[in-house]
Amino acid sequence: MPFDPIEEGRRQWAEAGWPDAAPGMGVVGSVLRVQQLFLVAVEDVLAPFELRFARYQALLLLLFSRRGRVPMGTLAQRLQVHSATVTNVVNRLEDQGLVRREAHPADARSALAALTPRGRRVALAATEALRSQVLDPVPLTEREAARLSVLLRRQRLHAGDFVVPGRRLAPPGAGPGWGREPLPFDPIAEAREQWARAGWSDAGLGVEVVASVFRVGQIYLNDLERTLRPLDLSFARYEALMLLLFARTQRLPMGKLSARLQVHPASVTNAIKRLQDEGLIRRDTNPDDRRSSFATLTPAGHRAVLRATEAVRAEVLTDVGLTERQCEEEFRLLRKVRVAFGDFTPSTDPRPPRPDLRGAPPRLRR
Repeated sequence: MPFDPIEEGRRQWAEAGWPDAAPGMGVVGSVLRVQQLFLVAVEDVLAPFELRFARYQALLLLLFSRRGRVPMGTLAQRLQVHSATVTNVVNRLEDQGLVRREAHPADARSALAALTPRGRRVALAATEALRSQVLDPVPLTEREAARLSVLLRRQRLHAGDFVVPGRRLAPPGAGPGWGREPLPFDPIAEAREQWARAGWSDAGLGVEVVASVFRVGQIYLNDLERTLRPLDLSFARYEALMLLLFARTQRLPMGKLSARLQVHPASVTNAIKRLQDEGLIRRDTNPDDRRSSFATLTPAGHRAVLRATEAVRAEVLTDVGLTERQCEEEFRLLRKVRVAFGDFTPSTDPRPPRPDLRGAPPRLRR
């Protein structure tokens, strides 16, 4: 991409009348995008081992446990996911011969997940591959990576993801995600220590950065989905509506919509089909090319995206746990990672045409 779409988004939010949310928008958008980039890189490395990231995380927790076995409930707590998700992960690992279930010696109602010898070999080999191909060469200096970790940790604390010793515990259900209580320790700091004890200290800072990006990204995605759900929108559909809102004519070719959203065209087609069924966008055939089409924001879509944006601004973006200066610092650090991954070309960074806001509601007029 020949320009930075997140930087462009920050400018558009400020010019449209939401300057208080622009710094948060830059941070949230950057975290979610870097999370995607890291996930692609990690899953490419794990593919030869027939592992997905979630299954690798479970293997690693078992590898680091004292006896290579952990209660299923504890595994869910440590992975910070729902128990049903852990059940599915362990089922798949069991099918692969990497994990086996054992009866819990003290609780007949629960079970233990235990690492098999083959699972140990696969976990070690996959970790060595990740260490050398993703974690050790994280595209930041040591000082930059350490600073980014500090900022991301602030955001996790602010979200109630965990608490530090001696600090008052957040109320039950205050943690992000599906309503669990905050952990009484920082699992990412502990993971870095475990990597060091296992002999991979050179990758410790990379582990902290990548794990923090994944966790903060999940927190924001959960917050966004929870905010948009009462408005009958998913985050993917909301993103599409926002791009159309900021387009000069509130109309974009489907191919351009896919490129700006940085997702596969099939994903955009599904989102647009749902928005079309709800009367929020109109899809028209391109008169100059019958093989392509345009997506156009309808008046109902215009009203819906403004309502959704007010909710997202108030509930997610105006308080991300960082000062405006810290938001700018994190944006700059994550931008460096995005450039290193080839997410966009920073050399020219031309700006797309500004949207025509004449006749728009007061919130979109300056």
